[in-house]
Amino acid sequence: ERKQDFAEAQRTFSAMRTAYRDAGYDLVELPKAPVPARLRFLLETVAARVLPGDPLIGAALSRLSSGRLQ
Repeated sequence: ERKQDFAEAQRTFSAMRTAYRDAGYDLVELPKAPVPARLRFLLETVAARVLPGDPLIGAALSRLSSGRLQ
């Protein structure tokens, strides 16, 4: 459970985002969506930015589309 109130959590988020960007990281926010949609977003983002053409990510996306991975 978070020990911060909402305003402090927002300040922490902003400070962390700035620190990571200043360190050269390319941040991608995970959408607020049901878990299967977030999983699809994560797999598609990794496939596009990090591991294009990776067969394991392709297989996971295929299983997710067919409903066998949730």
